[in-house]
Amino acid sequence: MAENDLAVNTQNQQDAAGTVADTAVPGQVLTAPDAGTDVAPIVDPAQLVVPFNADAMGLIEAAKTKLLNEIDASIRWYAEKAPQRGATARRLRVAMITTGGLSAVIPSLTQMHLPTWMVPVLGETISPMWTSVLIALTATLYAYERFYGDAEAWMRFVLAQQQLQRLREEFELNWLTIQVLRVGQPDLGKEMAELIRVSRARHRIIQLETEQWTAAFKAGLQATTPKQVEEKGASPEI
Repeated sequence: MAENDLAVNTQNQQDAAGTVADTAVPGQVLTAPDAGTDVAPIVDPAQLVVPFNADAMGLIEAAKTKLLNEIDASIRWYAEKAPQRGATARRLRVAMITTGGLSAVIPSLTQMHLPTWMVPVLGETISPMWTSVLIALTATLYAYERFYGDAEAWMRFVLAQQQLQRLREEFELNWLTIQVLRVGQPDLGKEMAELIRVSRARHRIIQLETEQWTAAFKAGLQATTPKQVEEKGASPEI
């Protein structure tokens, strides 16, 4: 399932966040994350001071490269999966519209004398039973769409991809600003704070998208569970 790949991406994000946090200077004060986030406590960027040295600069550059690679990997994943889910959603909708429309037309056709050009295709008469067949097919396609949620997944993936692209551009501009302000000797504390901010932001984007998928999947399960099964599961045993 496509969402399994998303779980791998989420795990990669947690690894990237851990790499950034590991580069912090020992002894720094740990604070709770901002309200509304579920990530573990990290170094408070406001209190972060990193003395300039070649080793620290090398570690920060390595963390920056890895974080950018992780963001690019997430963008590519969403860019690849979104068109696939969107195409599947459109095909399902077209099929549902077609079968639903035919199921409404067939009762009228059974009472009509078919044109000569339609007889070789449909036969001299059309059985009314085809209405039930098409209605059942439409309902099956609808249940499939509710369970897999291709249309909703396409919208989630497109929004997440756009948010990640915006985050990457902001990261590059902020990083450039830090370099320009301190030409010759970069401010490692500000660079580290920016890495922490972007890592947390990326994690939050993927986490929110995953939470939305979980809610949609639960709704799809509930919508496609037969009522008899729900009632049997809810009734106490005697």
